[in-house]
Amino acid sequence: MIHALLAPLPRPLLLLLLVPALPAQWASHAKNPAQPVLAGNWYVAHDTGAGVAVFSAIAQRWDLVSPAGSQIARTADSAVVTTTGAGTLRGWSAFSNRTATQAFSPSYTFVSNGETYAAALDNAPFTNGVLRAYSAITNTWASLSFGVIPPTSLVSNANVAVQQEGLNYHAYSPYTGQWHTLTVPVAGGSPVCGPDFAAVDLRGTSGPRQYAAFSARRGTWTLSPIYPSSGAGQVMSTTANAMAVRVDTGSATSFVLAGYSPITGQWVLSSLVHLLSSSQQSVAFKNVLRIADSDPAARFEMFGAGNGTWQSLTGSNLVEDSVHEDFHIVRSSAGSSTTVHAASALVGGGYTSITLPGLSVGVSQGSHCCIVADGVSVARGYTAATNSFLSAVPQLPFSNLSQSTAGTVAGFTMQGSAASGTSAQVFSARHGNWVAGPAIAPIDSWNTYGSGAMLAAVKSTFPGYQIHVYDEHRNAWNAPISTSSPSLFFGQNTLLYTSAPGTYAAYSAPRGTWTSQSGIGTIMTGGGIPTTLENLVWFTDSNDLIWVFALPDRTQSIEQWPVGGRFATSGATPGGVTPTFGVSLRGETQQFALFFGAVDLAPAPLSIPGFVGTLDLDLGGLVHLATPGQFGAEGVLDVRLPMPSLPPSTQVWTQLVTLDLLNGDIEFAGRATGTRFF
Repeated sequence: MIHALLAPLPRPLLLLLLVPALPAQWASHAKNPAQPVLAGNWYVAHDTGAGVAVFSAIAQRWDLVSPAGSQIARTADSAVVTTTGAGTLRGWSAFSNRTATQAFSPSYTFVSNGETYAAALDNAPFTNGVLRAYSAITNTWASLSFGVIPPTSLVSNANVAVQQEGLNYHAYSPYTGQWHTLTVPVAGGSPVCGPDFAAVDLRGTSGPRQYAAFSARRGTWTLSPIYPSSGAGQVMSTTANAMAVRVDTGSATSFVLAGYSPITGQWVLSSLVHLLSSSQQSVAFKNVLRIADSDPAARFEMFGAGNGTWQSLTGSNLVEDSVHEDFHIVRSSAGSSTTVHAASALVGGGYTSITLPGLSVGVSQGSHCCIVADGVSVARGYTAATNSFLSAVPQLPFSNLSQSTAGTVAGFTMQGSAASGTSAQVFSARHGNWVAGPAIAPIDSWNTYGSGAMLAAVKSTFPGYQIHVYDEHRNAWNAPISTSSPSLFFGQNTLLYTSAPGTYAAYSAPRGTWTSQSGIGTIMTGGGIPTTLENLVWFTDSNDLIWVFALPDRTQSIEQWPVGGRFATSGATPGGVTPTFGVSLRGETQQFALFFGAVDLAPAPLSIPGFVGTLDLDLGGLVHLATPGQFGAEGVLDVRLPMPSLPPSTQVWTQLVTLDLLNGDIEFAGRATGTRFF
């Protein structure tokens, strides 16, 4: 299949010569002592004095993106905006390593920035003001001119902003790179924003008893059902990606709720009736919106941002255990056993449950998964990806184990004589099965560390350590490494240690490999501890250098759940946009890119005669997704694929294949990157 796709491309005869893959990079840059170092999950930026230099975790190199005399005017989590003071602002995207410029008058003020955009109010002469927003996702500017001077300022959150102007509500989406306007007959209330949505109470003084909600993912405004005359009783939080309002049922003694998800762009009515005579408490956090009712007939219900559905659990003797980023945990006790109930905010299926002996069942705290243990003999895992509990594995009492539950992975090691014949255990929210690791002897001393998608079982071998890292991508344990270093630094998706004076070794969870860098001085920032972010590690040293270690491989999903918190969504939207699946590719100017996908990885990386590198995707399910073309000077190609409807919890893996236009080599570039669609 791959040869057939490459056949029509202009190129020399294929030469089966090995060319080195682009290195997994450590990179350094001289520090300007007069300026700070700024960083987000996708970049590091610095005013060098000779211009503004940026390091993209995807491009994995330093680039000067704005000339001498420039200044960093604004930063977001994936974008940097610079100015030269000459009537132009330049936005730079860490996703594409490209810039876009926008003319501004001398009088402007930045009014917002989020994860993926920055917005400024341009007070240009002879205007009522112009809002201009830069999107790191689309690498474009979008401008909005006002007919009247707005009485209020812009309201914003991570990936959305909304401006009221008279009878108009203008919402900005960095996903579409556009402003989307809702015009109403009567001025409503002030807008409110969650991470991916905006909402407006349209009532005002005489408008309808409805909320209008805007989905930044889909670029659409949608109206809620009518709420009661006594009030909407809205449930929302600026940290949550879902909201709810009460719905008028025609009864003065009861109500039901309608939930809104910006992932689906829809309002969904619950069937569970709540009485005004009972009391309700609500929590909105990340992808979970939970209602707790004192009435056993309506005890708990949860609305999920990912699945856009209501799920309920009713009855007596139900006690809430915890609300996580992607799921809700409730427990009940009867006799000498405890039942743990869980529901996912990403997939449906209602509350699923397990029963364990004892009344002291422990539930760990993870973003996408958790461990449920009876504290006596067994542990069970739970993953929000499938709303299911894993099979039981042996686990000693809590006092005899070292356990870690990170965002994506959870695992443990056991200690003491009863640990004889056991192994370290781990599972990932993505894969959903226990994987046994290194064997443990009674005399061993082990500790378990996890952060993000990285989990390590570390054996003390005084005066050093033996480090066993679980490779979340391959769902297997890597071969151990040994070090005498007394300092191990654990961070999101990575860990580092000093392998020799001035030399650091760092592990990347996306790549599953270690990379060493020598010539590093004493770390001067973070109290001597490297700063670890989702996709990079950075610090400055005593040699006045800024060091960055980038985690992504050559193919990098922008929505990389569960390695990061953002997941992908799919399906066409009437009157709106079809969500896109974003992947960034890294290569060299002489390389031509093709882009492939599959729903499964290969059982093991597959070597194919005539190709450099290994195919990481399931050969039987391989699909050609796009032909992005030749890499430019930026070294990055940014692919955005409109996605049709996919079943909830569909896993998609993608991999870059390159053709070297100089020597004809065809290369499987790095390993695959994956995300879940909900």
